[in-house]
Amino acid sequence: NQTIEFIKNSTFSSFWWTEDRIKTEHVFKLEKNAAQKIQVLLNRDSDEGNHTLLISALIKLIQADNNLALIAMEEANDLSSYITDPFLLENITSELEKSQKQYDKAWWHINKRHYVVSIEFFRKAWNHSQQVILFVDKTTTPEITIDQPKNGSYTNIPQQTVSGNVSDVRPYTMDIVAFMFN
Repeated sequence: NQTIEFIKNSTFSSFWWTEDRIKTEHVFKLEKNAAQKIQVLLNRDSDEGNHTLLISALIKLIQADNNLALIAMEEANDLSSYITDPFLLENITSELEKSQKQYDKAWWHINKRHYVVSIEFFRKAWNHSQQVILFVDKTTTPEITIDQPKNGSYTNIPQQTVSGNVSDVRPYTMDIVAFMFN
C-alpha cells in the first residue's frame, strides 16, 4: 500500500536528528502524501470500521506533524536568547512570528476539517523555525571546557587522557568531537 510506504519512508533515519527533531522538511511532504491517500480512502469507503481506523491514522499523522512544528518553534524561541544584536533580533523575531502564523493556520485548517492542508502549514511553521535555529547555530561558537588535565599543568609523557565537555546550541547534531593539541 502506497500510504504505508509514505509513512515508512518518512521514518528513514537519515531524515532525523533525534526521535523528535527532523533534518529535512521532506518528512512533512511524505506524511502529507500519506494523509492525501488516507483522505481518498475516507471519501471512497463507507464502512464505519474502516472509517474509524483511517481517521485514527490521519489524527496520528497530524499529531506527529504538530509536534515536529511545536518542538522546532520552542527550540527556535529558546535559541533566540543567544542573539543580542537588536537588528538581528528583529529579524529573528520576525521569523518566529511567521512560524506562529503558519502554525495557527494549520490549526485553523484542522478546525475546518482540512486535515491534509494543515500538514503543509505545519511544514511552513517548521521551516520558519528552522531558519532561526540554523542562524543561531551558525553564529554561536561551541564552548569547550577541559576538566583533565587541569589548566596550567605540565606533562612530558607521550600520551595523555583529556576529558571535558562541549556545549553547543544544537548538541544533537554533533556525532564525534575531535581535538588537536600541540
